[in-house]
Order: sequence, then C-alpha cells, then structure tokens
Amino acid sequence: FEVSQEHRALVVELHRQLDVLNKFEGLDEAARKEKCANTRAVVVSVGGYCKQKGFGGNMWGVGEVLKYAYNTKRMVVFAEKEQWVYVDERDCPSQSWGCYFEPLASCLEPDLKSRKVALTAKSHKDDERVVHWDNCQFRQISVDMQKQDPSLSAPFLVPAAFHGLTSNVTGMSAGWYGAAIDYGLRPKKFILDRVEEVKKRLRWHERTRPTIGLHVRRGEKWTDCGKPCERRELDLYMSAARKWMSGEER
Repeated sequence: FEVSQEHRALVVELHRQLDVLNKFEGLDEAARKEKCANTRAVVVSVGGYCKQKGFGGNMWGVGEVLKYAYNTKRMVVFAEKEQWVYVDERDCPSQSWGCYFEPLASCLEPDLKSRKVALTAKSHKDDERVVHWDNCQFRQISVDMQKQDPSLSAPFLVPAAFHGLTSNVTGMSAGWYGAAIDYGLRPKKFILDRVEEVKKRLRWHERTRPTIGLHVRRGEKWTDCGKPCERRELDLYMSAARKWMSGEER
C-alpha cells in the first residue's frame, strides 16, 4: 500500500466529513447544549484492564468506532471517567482519553443528557440515540452483531471511498485505519511538550542518519496464541535491526 495523492485527498475529505458529524459551528453555549441534548452519539470507553490493553489494540478499536460512527452518522464522544491503562493517575485521576487528547466533538458526555445503552444488535436496530462502545468488547460487538443478523455488517465496513485505493484488502483497511486514527489522535499541549523534551535529550534534531522504530509486543500478543506465547528478549529485536541496517536482510 503506497500513499498517493489520491489517498491524501481522500484523507482530507474524510476528516472534513467527520468534522461535520462531530462539530457544531457558530452556536452560542445555550444553543450548543440544546443541540447536544438531542444529538445521536456513540460514547467510547477506550480500554481498561482487558485483552485489548495493548496500545495498538486500543487504537484498532478507535478506528473501528470511527468507522461505526461514520457509517451510522453519529458523533464520537469519549467517556469522562474510566481506567485507561495508559493514563498516569498522577496526571489525571479520571484516567480517560481526555486526559491526554483533545475531544473530537463539540459535546462532552454530560452534555448528551441521556443514559448510554450498550451497543448490541438490539440497541443498533432500535436506533438508540446514545450508545456505548466498550473498547474491551469491540471484537465481540462487531462479530456478534453480524452473527445475529448478516445485514448488520454495514456499520463495520470500510467506507466505499477507500475501496478503489488498492485491490489488497489489507491495504484498503490500513488506509482507513491510518486516516481515522490520524483524525482521532490530537495530543494536548503538555504531551507535545513532553515529546519535545525527550527528543532534545535524544538529540533527535541532530540526527542525520535513518532511525528505526521497534514495536516490541508486550500487550495482548503475549496471550493471543491460545496459551502463553514465547517471550523474545530485546536483544533478538536489536540483532534483527542491526542485520537490516547492514543490508544482510534487504
């Protein structure tokens, strides 16, 4: 899958359409609250202590909920309180998405003025105004809904606009998830400042040679084998990286 000019244009258009679903422009505070109290929304719990606690698994779920919201024309609102494992309680006692990232929508969870109903085949069919997406259960949500009724696959399909980018299904999905997560990840200023501090310590801006980023799987992949998976020590990753840099593996 290669990022083309067509793909870049598609990402810009997707972000514009998601903004239409999530943002209210030109409203005063009273009008905003009134509209929030009547809007269709999906409230997202990003992830507590569950199988999907790996950050990649969390982001996969965010890509899925943005797909569901896009296909069903709902606003995406992140839960005000949860136990997201990536939030340091010292930074933010609520341990929620909003601790580190800016909201996507003009409404916050209390603005919706409605109980949230767990997203199931029934609540989807009943078109409940506010549904709850539990990232710990997102695989079960999409799979179980489609098992109960194959027609319920539509909310979980990659939007048609992405189908023409590549004949490869994996590439098509990668195009969607990349664009969706790019829309969702909006770090707050203090997080960006911390990143800059780390880059300074690493003398990042002085680097002139290519840099390899290693993703060492220590999350749910450890148990995805159906039994405890073999733990590979960091030295093996470093050895593979050195071979690649030397040209032995190219």
